[in-house]
This record gives sequence, C-alpha cells and structure tokens, in this order.
Amino acid sequence: DRVLGLSATHTRWWDDEGTAKLESYFGEAVYEFDIQDGIDNNFLCHYDYFVNFVYMTETEQADYRELTNNIGFYSSKIQTTAGAEKAKFESLRSIALNERAKILRKADNKPLVVEEILNDHFTSQTEKAIVFCEDQEQVSKIEEILKKQNKIYNVFHSGLSPAQQNSALME
Repeated sequence: DRVLGLSATHTRWWDDEGTAKLESYFGEAVYEFDIQDGIDNNFLCHYDYFVNFVYMTETEQADYRELTNNIGFYSSKIQTTAGAEKAKFESLRSIALNERAKILRKADNKPLVVEEILNDHFTSQTEKAIVFCEDQEQVSKIEEILKKQNKIYNVFHSGLSPAQQNSALME
C-alpha cells in the first residue's frame, strides 16, 4: 500500500506534462536533497560550474525550428481533437519532442567545445576530468581529441565487461 519514488529529476525542465504525471502518481516531493546539500554535508566535493555554449550548425538550427513549429501545430491539434485523432497528434508531438531533444544532445559542435575546455582548463597530465558523451560517435570524436592532446584517458560504457569497467575506473 506504499510507493517510494526516488528521482534526481522529479521536476523536469521543459517537460511540464512529465512532471505533472510524476506528481499525480507520487504526489509532491516530501524530501529533497540537492547538490548544494550534498556539498554542505560532505557527501559531494565542492566544484566550480562553468557554462560553455555549443552553437548549432545551420542544418541543426533549421531542423530544430521545423520541429518546434511541428510541436506547436501538434499541440494545437491535441487541444481541438479527441479520440484516435488526438492520440495520433500526441504520438506525433512525442516523436517531434524526442527528435528535437536529440538535436541538442548530439550537436555536431559539442566535441569542438570539449576540445576548447580541455585546452583551457586541463593543461597538465595530473589534472583529471570526466567527459560524458551521448553516443559512440561522440566518444570517437572525443577520443581523437584526447589522442591529439596526448591525454591519458579511459572509456567507460555499458558494453564493457564488469572487469573492463572496473579497470577503466581504477586507472
């Protein structure tokens, strides 16, 4: 008769509908422990946060605009239709939202920004960084950059065996 929901992102940015679904099922958050709480209580280390903008290519911008227009169109149709027709537009909107989010996650210029960050902030071999990538294509591009900069690095992903994952973390 009890439900426990643990989430790092119960309030979802740019997803009011998803947030509303979580809250309608679980109710309001009863306890929050954010990153600052983790730092203040010595569970997390202090860190500096820098924003580095990644600009979309012209093609990415055009695709993003088109998907945004489609999302608006589908959203308006959802408000004025019912039944199967409404479900069709909800599905189309969901697909468009996912495709638009994918443009941001996989932006072509992300590896170039990573290269700039590594050049600007990680100049010695003793400095360490963790770089998260969306997919194997991004991993390959980042690996090329790391090789070019003579950086020592390890790759960690779900396709590695437990022994390989452990080795990557320990080196």
